[in-house]
Amino acid sequence: MNKYYGDFEITDAHVHPFGGAGLEKFFAAAKDFIDDVQVKGVNLLCINNSRFGSPGTDLLALALKLHDPRFTAYSAFGYWMNTIGHDSSGLLSQLETYMAAGFDGLKMLEGKPTERSISGIPLDDPRYDRAFDLLEKTGLHVLSHVNDPEEFWDREKCPKWANEGKGGYWDASKFLSKEQHYRENENMLARHPKINITFAHAYFLSNFPDRMTALLDRFPNVTVDLTPGIEMYDGFTRQHKRWQEIFNEYQDRFLFGTDNAVNPLGKSPITHDGSSRYKVENIARFLTTSDEFEAWGYSLKGLGLPKEVSAKILSGNYLRLRGQPRPVNRDAAISYGESLLKEVTGRKDIGDAIKRDITEALGAFS
Repeated sequence: MNKYYGDFEITDAHVHPFGGAGLEKFFAAAKDFIDDVQVKGVNLLCINNSRFGSPGTDLLALALKLHDPRFTAYSAFGYWMNTIGHDSSGLLSQLETYMAAGFDGLKMLEGKPTERSISGIPLDDPRYDRAFDLLEKTGLHVLSHVNDPEEFWDREKCPKWANEGKGGYWDASKFLSKEQHYRENENMLARHPKINITFAHAYFLSNFPDRMTALLDRFPNVTVDLTPGIEMYDGFTRQHKRWQEIFNEYQDRFLFGTDNAVNPLGKSPITHDGSSRYKVENIARFLTTSDEFEAWGYSLKGLGLPKEVSAKILSGNYLRLRGQPRPVNRDAAISYGESLLKEVTGRKDIGDAIKRDITEALGAFS
């Protein structure tokens, strides 16, 4: 029994994998990670772009899923790829490829200010419609990052770790405003109301509980995860009674997540909020106890949710939304891997380590 988990089972819906060290070391890092954090299952959200040095990491994650059923894997639209294109047909084709290979869902980072500028496609752009139509039809789960904390748009309030290049500050002359991000996203939701979608980091609404309930009421298929944003738990604490009511009333709409990383090269790029185990313990403690405790530089007060509510949030809600893990189709995975290898061959902006990752991951499906 863990001091803070108790007898609860935890499934972490929000962990990021990183490559660059080859298949064997990736598998070893994944085993060490799950053994350390002591959770039942881990969902790997693959950020398929070159900014994070991660093209091909989704193929590593898919190979891991085949090897170790405690892991599931979501892929993402690859705007770095030249051969497929990013028009309506290209985005639909990517999604169909991922589903055929056996990925369990789709990760979207397009609503984060930097990634929105990389994709160049508004979230409510019709180019997404055919892919989102398929998502509605199939119920495939989407985990999407939209926006950032409001202080990231304020140079004076933006935290130091973010100003050092790991997050914000989002200069209003260069990036969309927070409200513009919300507007684009909710226009998309209005066109695709049946999409099975979870917004990361409580949709950055921890200071706005009434806006949260309005969102959940307007879009019954929307859920949010509780991945810190460390400021989020301070926001929950500041309006403790109101949030306690919301978590109980909307107990089916919250998911557990950490933003932890499986990284065979060492430290996660997300280092400001403590060790992997520390994050799991803090979140579980906040949900399941009424403890007053210090975490991430804040004085927090736990919500003390009933056991049945805690169990849903810690694991049950995510498992319900994701459904049964999709079987890996080895032939489709190989076809996808071969297309990745073709894409990176001869490209000087893609390092040799990534090319090795793809080649070694391909071997896992043979």
